Amino acid sequence: MKILAAIAHGPRDPFEIVPCELSAPRAGEVLVRVHACGICHTDLAVKYGHIPVQMPKVLGHEGAGVIEQVGPGVTSVRPGDHVLMSFGSCGECANCSDGAFGYCDHFRAINLFGSRPGGSALSRGGSELGGHFFAQSAFATHAIATTRNIVKVDADLPLDLLAPLGCGIQTGM
Repeated sequence: MKILAAIAHGPRDPFEIVPCELSAPRAGEVLVRVHACGICHTDLAVKYGHIPVQMPKVLGHEGAGVIEQVGPGVTSVRPGDHVLMSFGSCGECANCSDGAFGYCDHFRAINLFGSRPGGSALSRGGSELGGHFFAQSAFATHAIATTRNIVKVDADLPLDLLAPLGCGIQTGM
């Protein structure tokens, strides 16, 4: 599907808001229409090169929105549900098995480097684009997330105020 995304190219370049392609959600994933996204220090640290991450990349990891589509096997949420997105985890390592998702053995690969099995969901001009930042890349109109990094919230709650719960509030910023 066609979306708009804010691409970070490097420290000296402004974010570039451009049309991109986003693939459909796979097993265990959801497509979220992003209504709000906080801007975290980590987003800026990556953008300005203080945390070395390969660019170009779509950042954003305090996303909040509404699920538009669910991938195969997803039963915990459905289209129309309001969700907050947070950090990703593998769900399989010893720490994840113990419920300590914040200590996932693959935390850096999944979150900072945007590692998604099978490649990025984002592309531009037919070329893969760095995405899945913190398992979401929410600086876009739509994002692919996993069921492990979303939390369903009441539809009456204001997504713009809740978005920072995905990181800033959790980490005590």
